[in-house]
Amino acid sequence: MDVDDSTLELCLATALIATNLLSLMHTRNMKKKKKARRHWVKPWMARKSKNVFNNLLKEMCLEDQQAFYDYHRMHRKNFAELLELVSPLIKKQDTEMRKAVSPAQRLSITLRYLATGESRRSLEFQYRTSHCLISSIIPETCDAIFTSLKNDYLKLPTSSEEWQQVECGREHHVDLRAFKELVGVIAMMLKMCGIT
Repeated sequence: MDVDDSTLELCLATALIATNLLSLMHTRNMKKKKKARRHWVKPWMARKSKNVFNNLLKEMCLEDQQAFYDYHRMHRKNFAELLELVSPLIKKQDTEMRKAVSPAQRLSITLRYLATGESRRSLEFQYRTSHCLISSIIPETCDAIFTSLKNDYLKLPTSSEEWQQVECGREHHVDLRAFKELVGVIAMMLKMCGIT
């Protein structure tokens, strides 16, 4: 049986189109067969009332102030004062989909991160808050802390009299080690928050 060139070209073109269609159908079927997520939020993550903040920290606040200090590296009174300053800047609105993370919990997450350098994944398990959200909470809260405290605690002298007062105070009350630690903490905080 003799096949002419046009018939052969037609057969090859048909075979090529059929192969492409089969490949396309296979790709679509594979996408449909991908394992669908069963939960939008993992069930253990949804139980926010059982997180460290709602249980352990509230107990420590009431019963063991030293443990509260050890956890945050800050006294409860200072925590409350700082929270009052930064709350308006870090408060988020609840939505129909979920409740917002409270300003107190946002501050607690940030202070724990700055105090220990714990990973965001570790904080995710403690606070039952996704590490992605924690990754945005930390810089936002650091920025709010910086904004709230910069005028009172990071004010540079503007006149020669103010510089002379700094010099006089340095002569009488200098604690170089404490100053170096303070500068180190501020530099670390700025670096972790991406402000520098």
